[in-house]
Amino acid sequence: MSLSAVVVTAVAVGDYCSFCVTAEGAVFSWGLSPSLGHGGGAADDPLGVEHPVPRRVVGLRHVRVVALAAGPSHTLAACANGRAYGWGIAADDTLGMPQLRGGDALSPVAYDSRLRIDVAPG
Repeated sequence: MSLSAVVVTAVAVGDYCSFCVTAEGAVFSWGLSPSLGHGGGAADDPLGVEHPVPRRVVGLRHVRVVALAAGPSHTLAACANGRAYGWGIAADDTLGMPQLRGGDALSPVAYDSRLRIDVAPG
């Protein structure tokens, strides 16, 4: 998808992946999977494949993202409702999600609802 007609309000980059947040709170990503948040592993979306065209992270379509931060191979999203999501390679517990038991999160996973994020405007 071309982002030429989209208002981008934030960007974040990892080692092999890039992300942007639109004015509507949608997240798009491109680069090398499995850190993009699109899921993957299926025959039509194999892992380790470069995705040079931005694609919406559909696992976040039900929330309005207001801020993103990306590490080398993982990403965190803060939402307008105070919830937080993370995805990517979870080596050494970089995502801080014990429920993954050392596995990776190929799609966004919500943090415990008791964790609330407040993002100041501007």
